Amino acid sequence: MKTTRRIYWDACVFIHALEQTVEYRPTLEAIVDEARAGRLVIVTSALTLAETGVRVAQDGAPTDELLDVLFRSNYISVRALDAPLASQARRIARAHGLKPMDAIHVATAIDCAVEVMHTMDGKTKRRGLIPKSGKIGEPGLVIKEPDWPVQNRLALDEPADNH
Repeated sequence: MKTTRRIYWDACVFIHALEQTVEYRPTLEAIVDEARAGRLVIVTSALTLAETGVRVAQDGAPTDELLDVLFRSNYISVRALDAPLASQARRIARAHGLKPMDAIHVATAIDCAVEVMHTMDGKTKRRGLIPKSGKIGEPGLVIKEPDWPVQNRLALDEPADNH
């Protein structure tokens, strides 16, 4: 029986995907392509629905209807925040010095047994998530910026260099 890979996306990853941030676009598109092909499930917390809605609304980007369609996609698994998960997040926040919303994302990723949590949060911030990679959960949750093999696409519309 084939097991589909599961990764976690923090809200900031969805925001970069929705805003099509140039530096992340090829990687995020490659991940979504894998997910659409059924080889990957992108897991996130229901909290992400609120976080992305506020950000993109301020930027005048996707409407609520578009976001609702996105988060109902068959390749995205939205995990509800219930009392046991919130309690676990509180313990994680206290033990690891995380902000409550970051701790909710970490607790959800651990609860869903993902192979990696993708975020852009904390490469340089002391209280960010990336410095906590491998230090939370058993085994330690891998937390890093999105990375994925990106297929080079042949640019047929560009003239060949015949020099």
